Amino acid sequence: MTESNLLTELAAHRNKRSRNSPSIYDGCVDALERLGQHSLAAHDFDVTFGRVVEDEKFISYVNLSNAKVFTAHLIAEIGSESEGTWMAAYPKKIPAYKLPLADKASAHRMIIAARCPTGAPPKLVQLYNDFMAVLDGVRTKDSDEEEQQGERFQVTEWVTRSDGAWDKPCDIMQLRLAPTYEAPKSRSKKESTPPSRPRNQKSQPVPQDTDMESIDNDSTAKEGEKDTSPAPPKERKVGDAYDPDCLPDHRGPYFAHQKSKLIQRDYKDVDGDLIAPQEVYGKLTEGTLFSAQITLHTYIWDGNPGFPRNKIYHIYVERLKILDKGYSQAWNPSIPVLPSPSAPSTPQKRGRAERDDNADSAFDTFNSVSPTKRSRK
Repeated sequence: MTESNLLTELAAHRNKRSRNSPSIYDGCVDALERLGQHSLAAHDFDVTFGRVVEDEKFISYVNLSNAKVFTAHLIAEIGSESEGTWMAAYPKKIPAYKLPLADKASAHRMIIAARCPTGAPPKLVQLYNDFMAVLDGVRTKDSDEEEQQGERFQVTEWVTRSDGAWDKPCDIMQLRLAPTYEAPKSRSKKESTPPSRPRNQKSQPVPQDTDMESIDNDSTAKEGEKDTSPAPPKERKVGDAYDPDCLPDHRGPYFAHQKSKLIQRDYKDVDGDLIAPQEVYGKLTEGTLFSAQITLHTYIWDGNPGFPRNKIYHIYVERLKILDKGYSQAWNPSIPVLPSPSAPSTPQKRGRAERDDNADSAFDTFNSVSPTKRSRK
């Protein structure tokens, strides 16, 4: 089946209505409208949210109503690699002197090129365009101020154009996932205190109504062979740590991680199950419809001598939920080759602002969008 046919089939599937339930896209529109101010589309820069200059190199964004971290929600579709998606254990571009990737290297974040959902109805298209307009509004305001103040920057925006036609509005959002690797945090004094030794416990008399047969059977089992029944699978939880080699392309001298681990993030599949780090290549594929909870960040640093300073706009994904599966094969990044020995880089520490907890509660609105397991059969 050609890609054109796949896209046509995908659009028909997501727009299909039944007597008892709306289409997937209808559910997306309804969820975004019910979110109110938690939807990115509902905001305007310098009206509902604004910037806070943390220092000369970092700008964060907060709600003007409560000064908490600006956290918003959006719905989009994962685009292709040519549109900017990058799912790999290593950055797409990195100077040789920053290799190999080690524990103290700058954070590597996989990238989702988020595009307007395939075959979206007019209401959803308008909401997506509103997402883009909010992000463009930040850069437009910054550009006007830079011109007034006579400042020059080499700018990397958080939006781009899928076809390179820069005479048209941008149509792609560059979303960055949480850092792929994290070194374990040092344990607190309380955590490092050795546990108290086990204490003897006085045996308890057997109640009169206890089933003696069950006690006898239990005793016999303990005296016999060791129980070889498989242990129940461990339930995943956010914050779980995995070995970096779980990623199939984390191989060879390109990597020098010693303590760093892959961390389980709050990313869920269409059934609401957590997506393990080693599963992102197979589940976050092109065409995947998803909702995301995001925050905005801007970084500024000096360029090379004789060149303007750099200003880079980033969108970070805090939480993600797959609303409908994509149509492409799993990402299959090649194993990288180390070009030359190099010195490690020095990461910069960033402070964290207070979170807006209401945004987390709002994210659960998207649980009703995905079709149930029964309806997908």
